[in-house]
Amino acid sequence: TKDEIKVPSGTFYDGVDGYVLRVGSQNSDGMMRDVMLYDHTGRGNTRLTIADSAVMKMSKDKDYITIKMYNGTNYQETNTKNYRDTSLQLQMIDFSKQEMVIALENYAFQKSDSARFGDQVKALPLALEMAQKGNPASASDAGVAALAAVAGIRGAQLNVRINAAGLKDQAAAAPLLARAEAIVKEAQALETQVLNAVNNNINL
Repeated sequence: TKDEIKVPSGTFYDGVDGYVLRVGSQNSDGMMRDVMLYDHTGRGNTRLTIADSAVMKMSKDKDYITIKMYNGTNYQETNTKNYRDTSLQLQMIDFSKQEMVIALENYAFQKSDSARFGDQVKALPLALEMAQKGNPASASDAGVAALAAVAGIRGAQLNVRINAAGLKDQAAAAPLLARAEAIVKEAQALETQVLNAVNNNINL
């Protein structure tokens, strides 16, 4: 589905802060095989999960991901080294199914920028209807509304670009930039329709 995250096979994927994921292969349905998840959120590299398969999905608001893992083992070093005792105790826990939820602070900007896009894009069809069907004497107000909406959308696109440039995972940035560009083009097309309708009213 569109919420599933594609991870390059055979590489160490570090697109989520604090974690490194390695996948042997990934099916077309999003199911990952031969999964290794390194958890670096604690002190050092002391936690590792190995699973036969897993599915990773993004939340609707893109503020967290869920990883469902199947038939695997959690490995964790459970004690701390000191000058007298440098040995480590390894704990292993097998599981048939395990689910993790990971917050995506690096992706927090997506929600705010998407909200800006959404509000401004919704205003354009209303401005078009006002220009085409409303009081001709108010047509200029519809034109001003369209111009302001597109200015807001272009501003939101700039925010997406600067935030996307700061993402560690540039592969994740590409679809965000493409979506922003598509929204701007759609908005500009609507703006043209609105201004044409406004000019038709003014020329009456």
